[in-house]
Amino acid sequence: MPYRYCLRAAGRAQQQRWIGHLRTAGIAADPLIPARHLLHRQLGLEPREYPVAERVVDSTVSVPLFAALTEEQADRVAEALTGLPD
Repeated sequence: MPYRYCLRAAGRAQQQRWIGHLRTAGIAADPLIPARHLLHRQLGLEPREYPVAERVVDSTVSVPLFAALTEEQADRVAEALTGLPD
């Protein structure tokens, strides 16, 4: 299973801009954890009672990083990361 490198965006709007930019560049970018997978949500608890977890879900972007990544793939990821929009 590939490892993921995590980036922290300022918030959900920036997270979504970054994911869109990276996906357009052919990079498999995603939020680290989909909100629906948070334990408190699965238990039916109020998201507002878990602000840190909710903030992490809304601000984290993960990109591929693993030993089998070719140099060309790593260069493509790095190039896409240098062009992240604000």
